[in-house]
Amino acid sequence: MKERTVTFIGHSKCYGLDKDELKKQIVALVSEGKTDFICGGMGEYDHLCARIVYNLKKKHSDIKLF
Repeated sequence: MKERTVTFIGHSKCYGLDKDELKKQIVALVSEGKTDFICGGMGEYDHLCARIVYNLKKKHSDIKLF
């Protein structure tokens, strides 16, 4: 299971973060077979990652967001 797991833990504020690039990287992780995504839940970065994964779940039913 840990081979399929990705964690996101970031800062409360994101300065200079390219949101499109972040989404592209998360899509690449899904393409590599990652299915379990754990988001810290504290701050802008964690919420942004969670939102991207949540939207990807609509197309990839095997994705789990924790």
